[in-house]
Amino acid sequence: EVSLTEFAIEMPTAVAAGPVRFDVRNDGTAPHNLVIEGNGIEGRLPARLAPGASATLDLDLPAGTYTVFCPVGEGAHRANGMEVTLTVG
Repeated sequence: EVSLTEFAIEMPTAVAAGPVRFDVRNDGTAPHNLVIEGNGIEGRLPARLAPGASATLDLDLPAGTYTVFCPVGEGAHRANGMEVTLTVG
């Protein structure tokens, strides 16, 4: 489970390699999105989540380190703390 707020991403920071489902909820008061990048993979929600909305993101992640962030605000949300490192092993 992933919770997006101003300005934080709350989620596990380690998962097993293989298929992973991210259940993403916008628990904040502004629109947010989610991007997961690393090891040649870039997964993202297809659209911004309005406050109170939720969506799922399914990815097949090989072992490695990934950056998880909110791209909203042309990087402003990310710069304000909406970035997490995810370890896949």
